[in-house]
Amino acid sequence: MICRQGGEVAVRMRSLSRRAALLTGLGTLAAAAMPRGASAASCPELSGETMRWIVPYGAGGGYDTLSRLLAPALEKALDATLVIDNVSGAGGLLGARALRDSPADGRALGLINGSGLLGAMLAGNDDVPVPDRDFTVLGRLRRDRHAWFTGPDSPIRSIEDLAPERRDRPVVVAVLGAASTLFVSGATVSRILGMDAVFVAGHKGSKAARMALLRGEIDVMSLSFGSARRHVEADRMRPLLQIADRPIADHPSLSGVPLLGGPEGIAARWAERAGRDPAEAIRLSAALAALLAAGRIVAAPPGLAPSTRACLAEALEKAMAAPEFTEAATRAGHTLDPAPAPVAERDLAAAAEAARALSPILTRALARIRS
Repeated sequence: MICRQGGEVAVRMRSLSRRAALLTGLGTLAAAAMPRGASAASCPELSGETMRWIVPYGAGGGYDTLSRLLAPALEKALDATLVIDNVSGAGGLLGARALRDSPADGRALGLINGSGLLGAMLAGNDDVPVPDRDFTVLGRLRRDRHAWFTGPDSPIRSIEDLAPERRDRPVVVAVLGAASTLFVSGATVSRILGMDAVFVAGHKGSKAARMALLRGEIDVMSLSFGSARRHVEADRMRPLLQIADRPIADHPSLSGVPLLGGPEGIAARWAERAGRDPAEAIRLSAALAALLAAGRIVAAPPGLAPSTRACLAEALEKAMAAPEFTEAATRAGHTLDPAPAPVAERDLAAAAEAARALSPILTRALARIRS
């Protein structure tokens, strides 16, 4: 495994609606196109080659560490060398564009933030790669089950401290950029709960945002619990709210931490308290949870030859199941939820369909970041 950093530019997005409606059926076609038994031996053009693995965020973050943990097992499955290339910037957009624009020869792979890209599209950003059109989906490393967190020394002791009637200043929310799940979650939750929020997008990755949380420069940030768990256990952050209608993990730190969704969730209760429609709050909360669950997708550029796609997908599936990867990821505090390409495509389509309701919220939030 080799490491480097870089950056690239890019392109234009189109409407998601038609593609989202069709993508569920593509899972079945993808399964037919990927014969069982494909292996490194069926990809002789990649054996012994040096391949580029693009990470859309900086070194040290969750996407980066998962990539580096996976690389040895994937190198073994492919009999190839992976160059880890951190192409960070614009909340993950630069890396996504770099992957999309790479040659479709099987020598460029990487992680994309499915939830973040869908959220940026729904926000009306016209320069976002479309997850189902602009990439070849090879599988999913994990879903993201999010929570809102604050710093260990923050005066915010519970989510109730962020209730609009208790605040004399806006809630400062870290959002990174338009293609980040921090943006999607931060913008949507604050809107659902009727908060006056200020969105701070200047941090260079989730690691920098976590440091700002520790220093008290921001009030809250949204992270997947899988990424935040080791920081919670080290008393570097505290969970305030679970972005779900059921517990996102079986962990003592989540005991008593309220849920956003569901009939008994914070969204419905705060809506009723403020004279808003609880049913609408529940609906939007469910849409957000579905969007965030799109997860971390392993992808290649569009237009791969069917045989190359089949071989890469099979090699990835083997690598994701390899004990050297799963055990290393567990030791590093990562929670995995791997899925093969057809399942990842199906779930991506479901996330896109469920999340359309969030478009007006994200559009308004994006305008506030840019203003």
